[in-house]
Amino acid sequence: EQMKLYQRLIASAVLLAVAGMLFWHSKRGAEEPPHQGLTVGSVNLWNIMFNWDVRVRALAAMIRSARVDVLALQEVRTTPDGMSQLADLQQLLPEYRWSAFVACTQTSDGHEGIALLSRLPVLANTSLDITADIASPDKNRRQALVADVQHPVLGVIKAVSVHLSYDRNAQCQNIARIYKFLSVAPGPTVIAGDLNAYPDDDDALALLQGLVEERNRCAADYRDVRIRQEIVFQDAWTAVNSAPGLTFSHMPQPGFVSRPDRILSTSASLQVVRSDLHGLADDFASEFYWPVIAARARRMLANAACGFDCGPHGKCVCGVCVAGETADCLTPCAACARLPAALLALVLAGAGLALMAARRRVRRRTAAVLMLASIAAAWVALHEERRVLFAVLPEELHASDHALVTALFQAVPRQAA
Repeated sequence: EQMKLYQRLIASAVLLAVAGMLFWHSKRGAEEPPHQGLTVGSVNLWNIMFNWDVRVRALAAMIRSARVDVLALQEVRTTPDGMSQLADLQQLLPEYRWSAFVACTQTSDGHEGIALLSRLPVLANTSLDITADIASPDKNRRQALVADVQHPVLGVIKAVSVHLSYDRNAQCQNIARIYKFLSVAPGPTVIAGDLNAYPDDDDALALLQGLVEERNRCAADYRDVRIRQEIVFQDAWTAVNSAPGLTFSHMPQPGFVSRPDRILSTSASLQVVRSDLHGLADDFASEFYWPVIAARARRMLANAACGFDCGPHGKCVCGVCVAGETADCLTPCAACARLPAALLALVLAGAGLALMAARRRVRRRTAAVLMLASIAAAWVALHEERRVLFAVLPEELHASDHALVTALFQAVPRQAA
């Protein structure tokens, strides 16, 4: 007995030691970058489109897998009742202790804006109004979110999260205002975000790369901007890749068509080691199909409005987007009116049969058969509800309509600086 006691004590001590080491390593991993460089990422969250409560889990796993140190986010939603997509991500990624958000657009139920998420200390952050003062179809207020991030090796890095106007002419002023702000205190800087860049037009970005010419359509907006060599930027993707690097998808077809999501860095101080895209595969569809179905079932029970536009390929029915419909169904939608009562009846029937079986008024096997028969009858009766539940749009089987783009930087070698 004494030997068994000693064995148990030794086993407990070993388990405690292992648990302590795991805890120490997890804390260390959360507080320190996993490499000597800096990994910056950017992703457009696609606001609350299509089952955010499922998509957020896929996005969090993607961010952690990419080992991002500082992340720029666009189309981030908040509501007065406390819903925050940024907070949802931080709950799943507690190692990202520093964050900042600035609202850009008023929505029907809150605000949409841009954000920064960091697992490195943020010393200070500020927002910069970069809205163009020209007549433009884009009525959104455009902002840049600027943060001073402390890296243990590279020192203080200025990280800028942006979502430029979709109006090509307004983009010229967006960029000019960012450049003027950065030129006051130049230093190692990374700009990341949805730049709404068009495949046939990079004129607005020419200023950042020090390539402005008279024939550039933005030249008039850039005349009073003095280009400084220490804040000339390079495109991280094209610096190390020859592939197109498309990041935005017109789903479901024709797929990825353009590269609005970019990461730019000051070429004099930061060297691009690699740049990658994440979220292009069908991993989400294979891993999260049934969680999407479960999320749709919950929304159908609520039978409320979808809360967002279902896009060109679907309409809102019972609180979910459904393929093949010609019009939205006004809530509460009659197609799902029977669903709560049917589920309640099944629960009550199950409870009644279980009670009867427990009191031996009916055999357990008989109770099970009766319960299965009730479920089968409900399955047949709720044929319209089943059709709505499984009429999933192809768009719903993606973590976002934008890929996550990342870039790993290190200091420029002294002889190259």
